[in-house]
Amino acid sequence: MTAIVHAEVRDTLDSAGWASSARIYRRRTGAGLLEAYEAVDRIGHDETRGRGPTR
Repeated sequence: MTAIVHAEVRDTLDSAGWASSARIYRRRTGAGLLEAYEAVDRIGHDETRGRGPTR
């Protein structure tokens, strides 16, 4: 996943929640629902542990 998609998903997760973030991820990558769920979950966990990319 590109850094731009990662940042967009992370920002959407902060402001609009999981469902909107998964929708963005799916649109940008063409991923299925399960893959989007796992990616958004991973991005959310990375952020809470301070391991996400810098903005």
